[in-house]
Amino acid sequence: MTSETPRSAFVWIWLPDAVEPIVAGRLDRTADRFAFAYGRSYLERPNAVSIYGPELPLDNFEHESLDGPMPLETSAHRLRRQGRRPNLPRQHD
Repeated sequence: MTSETPRSAFVWIWLPDAVEPIVAGRLDRTADRFAFAYGRSYLERPNAVSIYGPELPLDNFEHESLDGPMPLETSAHRLRRQGRRPNLPRQHD
């Protein structure tokens, strides 16, 4: 029997004043790179918070590591670097 290294993991978060944690997104491994994406249902929550604002803003893009675990670059940053405009979701008040 061979065991395989997991290729993905769900990321759970405790929201402020919450009694239980909820799934915020998923971390996927492809070759030697990691990518994180928030779940759609998490982004639709009015009380959703960023896991780490500077590198994991609340958006519907996949966040991928550049050279190892840090720093992370979002798909939005990559589009801006390429001179393209990302289609960001509306922010909730």
